[in-house]
Amino acid sequence: PIIRTQLSDLPWNGNTKFFVNATDGPVQMSMLLRLPAWCVDEPNIKVNGRLLAGPTLHVEDGYIAIERSWEDGDVVELELPMKATFVVSHPQVRATNGMVAIERGPIVYCVEEADNGANLAAIAIDTHAQLREQRCDVAGVQAVVIDVDATRRDDSAWPSDVLYRPLNAETESELSSQIRAIPYFLWGNRGSGEMAVWLRAQTCR
Repeated sequence: PIIRTQLSDLPWNGNTKFFVNATDGPVQMSMLLRLPAWCVDEPNIKVNGRLLAGPTLHVEDGYIAIERSWEDGDVVELELPMKATFVVSHPQVRATNGMVAIERGPIVYCVEEADNGANLAAIAIDTHAQLREQRCDVAGVQAVVIDVDATRRDDSAWPSDVLYRPLNAETESELSSQIRAIPYFLWGNRGSGEMAVWLRAQTCR
């Protein structure tokens, strides 16, 4: 069969519909649907409104194969669960050791000075905190942004002419904060300022 039309809400959610064109009559064959690496939960697949499961589905080399007799007008619905998650790098990547980034579906996120203020290196993300998704206008694009609890190193007690000082637990404090992450492809559109993808990880319970 030939896919006559494909309708998709990607990258903001994982819902896609495929409409089959088989005007010459039923065709027995496999339809291959890409299962991306970012989809960590089981996808939902429906053919003509009926949920497929078990031996009907076969996954090989990153593709889901649907073997059946296809008819004109068949509709395939693919739902790839999409949620924001923390990701870490290989321990041998020195520059990001002990840090986390945020992904949602195929999109990498970043934090920008426009939302979070200057000195983004002072921020530490609570890796047990909920990643809260919401729709928001960013530089004219209706995007999904991520809000998450974090802390920020308090530099108010530092004299402006002091670069180093002895560690003092009483003066080294972290202030509660909330940060906003936006899709990486949207940064740099709201004036000049810092941007960071990787932030310090902090486990708060």
